[in-house]
Amino acid sequence: MVIPAWRICCCLHGYGAAMSRINEPASENFIYDLWTTLVGRLSPLYLLDGRELQVHEPGERNRDAGPDFLSALIAIDGELLRGDVEIHAMADDWYQHGHHRDPRYNRVILHVVTDACPADFIARRQDGTAVPSFNLDSFLDPGAELLQRGLQPTEHWPSAAPVECGLARLAPVQIDAKLDAAGHQWLRLKADRWLERRAVVSWDQVFYEALMEGLGYAKNSIAFLNLSQRLPWDTLRTILLPESPQNRFSRCAALLFGAAGLLPQADAVAAGVLPPDANAFWRQSADRYSLVALDSSDWIFFRLRPNNFPTIRLLAASVLLVRYLEQGFIPLLYAQSFDNSHSKAQVRNLVEMVTVHRGKPTWLGISRSRDITINAILPVLLAYAQETSDRKLTMRVSSFLAHFPVLSGNEISRKMRGRLGSSDQHRLTACQQQGALYLYSWVCAETGICHRCMESLEIWR
Repeated sequence: MVIPAWRICCCLHGYGAAMSRINEPASENFIYDLWTTLVGRLSPLYLLDGRELQVHEPGERNRDAGPDFLSALIAIDGELLRGDVEIHAMADDWYQHGHHRDPRYNRVILHVVTDACPADFIARRQDGTAVPSFNLDSFLDPGAELLQRGLQPTEHWPSAAPVECGLARLAPVQIDAKLDAAGHQWLRLKADRWLERRAVVSWDQVFYEALMEGLGYAKNSIAFLNLSQRLPWDTLRTILLPESPQNRFSRCAALLFGAAGLLPQADAVAAGVLPPDANAFWRQSADRYSLVALDSSDWIFFRLRPNNFPTIRLLAASVLLVRYLEQGFIPLLYAQSFDNSHSKAQVRNLVEMVTVHRGKPTWLGISRSRDITINAILPVLLAYAQETSDRKLTMRVSSFLAHFPVLSGNEISRKMRGRLGSSDQHRLTACQQQGALYLYSWVCAETGICHRCMESLEIWR
């Protein structure tokens, strides 16, 4: 029999089921603590619509704009789902806060609420998908708001049980092999995404969208992707090719800032870059080609380093797009993939093709260029090789991944290193880093020792 953790807490602190409720809901910060500390230990749980809910991983706390918890792992009636979680004290805050109009919430798979919530309440994402809602108060006695009045969860609640990873029990050489397999699978899945996109747009548009999405980092990737679709590659070339080579960069910047809705913010970073008639040039181009700009509110500046502001990345994008303007993406990238240098040198040259050395500080440095290459350029090259049945290019992309330099660490990679017991001396390769990211994002479950990753990886051979 599973003893709910809230009963332990309530007994320890003298709460009883008969206590009356109060009118003021608990703070969201307190509910965050409830979500991370207790929910995964309560059983059974049910959604508003009656389906059973299991919480395997509460997700990573997001301290920036967007959903409250990222990359959570839950199961609804036994079906595993990986995505984001949004938490509100009151259910209708989903609409009061405008999440139904915000594409950043299109990965939300669970809406957690407290207090009185109508059984027929439905939270809808911007893409129209209905998000299942879970009323936490239905499983707490006496409820989140009364708990908050007498309990600090981080001080009194038991810590979560440590995660035991079945993969970590293998020998290091076996772990490396499994992570390599996962890394190549991750690359294939990304390639499949762009193959689907290729069904409706040209290959140059596919490369363009992948590049722009990569320039956006996590926070502005959706806005950059939307920008590349609002200002298509063919339209951009049609406008810029008649311009003299020396004017193309400034004109490209004017188009990107205009289509982004950020021309008013351009003076702070683009002084001396944009042409004097930037506003008029954008308006004329927009009228002629029926271009619709994004809204400045679509962009996130909050808690970004100034070097990573989307305005800086738009300048970098202008440099890169002019670089590919005449020949397009495919001829240049394809030729680079088959030059006479060895694989490591080819990888360096590929990275250099999406690096921008202009600006102080550099508009797009080597570290971010590596991220874009491995997450955008290589998957699209693989997708192109698959459509054209180019086995040589397929093998070359696989070789690039194997020889790719180690990427900068992040919170997920560090967590996976700890889970796998990797020492500082045992550094994961870039391919293995991608494999660890894939396993964490789509396969891992914090339910004790599991073998789901090893069972899945057997299929990929």
